Amino acid sequence: MVTPLLLVTVATYYAPMSWQGISSRLAVTALLSTAICASTFVATASAQGSLNVTCVASSATQCVVTIPLVSNMNVDVVVTLPANKGFSLNLFGGTPGSAPSYTSLNNGYWSGAGTPWTCCLLQTGGTEPAGAVSTLTFAITPLTSGTTTTVPAKQPKKPAVLNLSFTPSSFALSATDKSQLQALARELRTGAKVTITGYAPSNPSLARNRALSTADYLYARVRVDWRVVAISTRSLNRVTVTTTAL
Repeated sequence: MVTPLLLVTVATYYAPMSWQGISSRLAVTALLSTAICASTFVATASAQGSLNVTCVASSATQCVVTIPLVSNMNVDVVVTLPANKGFSLNLFGGTPGSAPSYTSLNNGYWSGAGTPWTCCLLQTGGTEPAGAVSTLTFAITPLTSGTTTTVPAKQPKKPAVLNLSFTPSSFALSATDKSQLQALARELRTGAKVTITGYAPSNPSLARNRALSTADYLYARVRVDWRVVAISTRSLNRVTVTTTAL
């Protein structure tokens, strides 16, 4: 199985997808001008229509999918990939001003069994710039053959859920919050998956900002894959950080 690479470059638009491993600085900026919803992991393909695209090799280790965007898209993206290659999604890109949303399907990776692969659900809003396109860059790796024996390793204990407190109307981290996040960073390693849930009574933007500022601070200390959730239906001024995989 090929382990998905971290997203190391920020695209010209913010394309939300589950388990992104990029800094949230651009996301915080975008949040001030447009609503961003957290994507939800979907284990199997949805019942939407399909869009068939081809991943065109751009180098020995990468291929690129280009998708023309229009308003109100809601389709499963079926990608034809180079034969006998494993891959991971490495980079989002596209037309500035676009904001397509991608939701991971079929476990979020392809192992090389067949070339067409349903990778994700693509959705767009009510307006898209004329001629807008989205690009998805995949890192491709030749698969190895032969019998492999895997010895299960002892799994380290996951850190306890971290609770951070915020003053009303603020998403600034306190000194205590930063100290707790630094301690958590020492327990995590690169590629660990965390879910960061922000709370703010009747204020979804503030809830997201709290979660994103937390993600940004943690990611600067350890390159985790983070997922943000915003909840504004409870009277809480906090963020919880849950480690879901080490």
